[in-house]
Formats: sequence, structure tokens, C-alpha cells
Amino acid sequence: MYSVVTIDDEPMVKRTLRVLIERDAGGPFRVVGEAEDGSEGLELIERCAPDLVITDLHMPVMDGLELLEQLDKRNRKPEVVIISGYDDFGYAQQAIRY
Repeated sequence: MYSVVTIDDEPMVKRTLRVLIERDAGGPFRVVGEAEDGSEGLELIERCAPDLVITDLHMPVMDGLELLEQLDKRNRKPEVVIISGYDDFGYAQQAIRY
């Protein structure tokens, strides 16, 4: 079983991701935590040590880029999937670098 943490400031997005991951994907994935922003997400990642993190880029407190920068400094890094409706392509390119 692979553990997943989702990080997004929109509750409906997190709910939909949980349904897609746990019910509809039919794979060996389980959501072990959800966070509202990058800061909360970073704490959750430290506590749960997930295999996969699904994060938004544009969030309050700590955005997705700051989160990715912090994760990049770690020895054990989870796989990361970035989701975003933010239309700044330069922002997305920077995220991909991490």
C-alpha cells in the first residue's frame, strides 16, 4: 500500500482527490492526510512520511513552490504530483525544477 498526502486550500479538491485515489483508481493507494497549505503540509509529510504528495501551487501561508523547495533539501523525498489552476507558466516551470 502506498501512502498519499494531499495539500490544497480548496476542500472540494481534497475531497475529490480522496475519492479518485481511494475508490476510483482501484490501485494500492491510501490517503493518510490532508493539509490546507504548504506549512501544514510540511508538518504532515514529516509526521506521515508518505510515498506520494499531491500539492497545489497557489496556496496561502506557504505556497507550493516554498513547499517543494523545503522538500528538495531533504534526504528522503516523496514523489510529488503538482496540480494547479494558476495560469502563470513561469511559476509552473519553477515548480518543475524542484
